[in-house]
Amino acid sequence: MASEISSKEVLDGSFYSLLIEASPSNITPDTASVFTAWDASRQIPKFIWISRESLKKAGLNISAPLFKAAAMADDLMLVLLQTVQSNPAKAPELAKRLGGSLHFSAKQYDLPESIYVTEDFVAFGIKDSLIGDGGYARVKKARTLDGKIVARRICHKIVERKICDAAERMIATLQKFQGNPWIIDLLGVCKYKKLSGEYGTVTFHSLYPQNLFEVLEPRIKFEKIIQLELAGQLLKALQSLDGAHGDLKPENILVDLDNLKLVLIDLEFYRSNKETGEHIKGSLQWAAPECFLVDGAAITNKLDVWPAGLILYYLFLTPHYECFPWHGRSPWETLRFLREIKPDDMQKFLLKDPLSEHQKVLLCGMIEVDLEKRWTIDAAAAYFQEHIFPGKKAPMDDQKN
Repeated sequence: MASEISSKEVLDGSFYSLLIEASPSNITPDTASVFTAWDASRQIPKFIWISRESLKKAGLNISAPLFKAAAMADDLMLVLLQTVQSNPAKAPELAKRLGGSLHFSAKQYDLPESIYVTEDFVAFGIKDSLIGDGGYARVKKARTLDGKIVARRICHKIVERKICDAAERMIATLQKFQGNPWIIDLLGVCKYKKLSGEYGTVTFHSLYPQNLFEVLEPRIKFEKIIQLELAGQLLKALQSLDGAHGDLKPENILVDLDNLKLVLIDLEFYRSNKETGEHIKGSLQWAAPECFLVDGAAITNKLDVWPAGLILYYLFLTPHYECFPWHGRSPWETLRFLREIKPDDMQKFLLKDPLSEHQKVLLCGMIEVDLEKRWTIDAAAAYFQEHIFPGKKAPMDDQKN
């Protein structure tokens, strides 16, 4: 193999300079081992020489048995793992040189915790820390170098094209809204290739105590001011999107009741107001009926209004709400019910509940089957601010401004 490698080829991979000899004359088969490395897209192999001596000069003392085993297996990751463990603070720089991220599986490398390295930080996966499990991803906890506990969102088997695309859409959307106080913050992205050949994507976010479903489901009574505060924040969050979340439901809203803060998550189905293509459908029991009943009829600035109205209904009546007639039914039963429902029937359902007159007006305008009559998010937010929760400034307004 050594005869196939020229000094020029080694030097062309200059982003590996942290690991290779400074002088090409020192790179020989007798003084170093050759490894196969991959570029960021994992498509083009690059051959590089690494010696234990060069690593020592960089302050990375790799044991002879480990280095020999890595060389025999042509496994650069073993050397990189030792590098990260020896000097984790330098790991982000290493990830930047090697294409953006590194992943060391606890199972593959017999580690107590998986290690994730991005260009921004290092995180250690916490075992047995499942927070949530959905159709596209599961969420577990992780610990950063400074001891902060964060959430890591692990995409399910993204060898499937649609899930891979969903992950990329979500990352792009979160990057677009970075700094928006109503959207979960994106702390880092780790992309890697598994031994099975599948590609993995893990994103890291701030950790919140619970989602809104976990708040509403037990039907525990909490103060009306908190209900209205969360309702107002939800409307403001949707206004800040310049489009539609596309899969709005209580599970996709994280809340911190101690600090009265709310953020939206899981924006794979986000749709900007400029998009004109077919809308990607969200969860059946929460999505607006036109998403499933009429092809191409989705109006972006009214797409989130229906599910937001359902959520506000539960908030206003907690803990005494009734479930909507289609909730808990099978998908086929739900579709049949939504096809047959009439606007008057929906209003009769809403108007029988112990809501204030202004709350009834708001919900009837939001949970409206007829698209022409359904309010926009801006109209709903304005009505809420004027008639239901006037003069109250949400905690996040100052940050937003």
